[in-house]
Amino acid sequence: MASKHGTQTAGSQAQEPSALPQQRSIGLSDCPARAERSNKATIAKAQLHAVGSIADISANWSAKVVVASNEQADRTKMAAVYDSMAATFLKDGLNLAAIAAIRQFYGRIDAQPEPLFYEHFPTPLQQGAVRLVVFQPVQADPLIQLAQSACQDVLGSLPPGMQPHASLPSSFHLTIFMTSQPGDPRPDPFTPGGGIDATHPPVPIPAASAATLQHEVDTFRQIALTARPAFEVRHCLSATETVLQVHSVVFANSGTVLLCLVDTTSQLPSMRQRISKSFPGASSKQSSIMHMTLGRVLQPRQLQDSERQAVQQQCNQWSSKLKGHLFNPDTLWHIQEHQFTTVAGVQTPLPLASIA
Repeated sequence: MASKHGTQTAGSQAQEPSALPQQRSIGLSDCPARAERSNKATIAKAQLHAVGSIADISANWSAKVVVASNEQADRTKMAAVYDSMAATFLKDGLNLAAIAAIRQFYGRIDAQPEPLFYEHFPTPLQQGAVRLVVFQPVQADPLIQLAQSACQDVLGSLPPGMQPHASLPSSFHLTIFMTSQPGDPRPDPFTPGGGIDATHPPVPIPAASAATLQHEVDTFRQIALTARPAFEVRHCLSATETVLQVHSVVFANSGTVLLCLVDTTSQLPSMRQRISKSFPGASSKQSSIMHMTLGRVLQPRQLQDSERQAVQQQCNQWSSKLKGHLFNPDTLWHIQEHQFTTVAGVQTPLPLASIA
């Protein structure tokens, strides 16, 4: 089944309405050059901080900006949030603890950093233990190549030795909600607490059961089917408005290169609220801004004033080039992620309903 995003589902078969939608499995094999130099066993050599035996990412979570739902719906306030993030980096520099916390999720740190596969964590997670829903831009969208170039220029403006990692364009995504995170796994997001004892988790950390996974995808499908009218391109006289619009390229103090967007229809926050109410046992930390992570640095070393200014100059230049670019998603993607922050894994398309 092909979506408007031009993706093709492999192995299409007729399914009952209650069955999982057709899926695709995305991994390193979709990028031969990256696949050739990536070896799961090799890049798994990393020391993970642990609470119990679950990776501790709390320092990185603490660095994230938290925005109330009513403010997420206000594009002016969201723009002010992004401006404040940029100003914080320029004034105070990097949050070294946040970078150290995220560094543990990468291998080959001193060579060519690669995200770890969850199955090769020191405390492994089963495939399907990490699950989320995202919007993904179509690969033919000029935004993809522009964002990639922006990331390259921003990371290229850093001093040597900062251990940069640029995400593949196929990994660009905007996270809507995570039912189960690597640092906060939840096999059953419908049960308060997520169905796991975080202090003494089983090893490997389990995925959702088949029945729970079915229920999870079905729930997201129903939400998607009622969301499309709000995300449809709207025509008002000669003006066309879409749901998401690029505001800026931000280098956050967590060491990440972010493509930050605003919601022109003020509907995404309400969608996130509805999802949250549907999953009382989901991971406790959720994204409250609208962004795509383009890349990051993994060396927890502070930048000098002049170095920060050089980075910010690139961000400003690319913000001017990209500001106003429109992104109108037509599909919500449910991801059973196999490799940290790449959305590589089993991807299930959940089309947003069309207006008749």
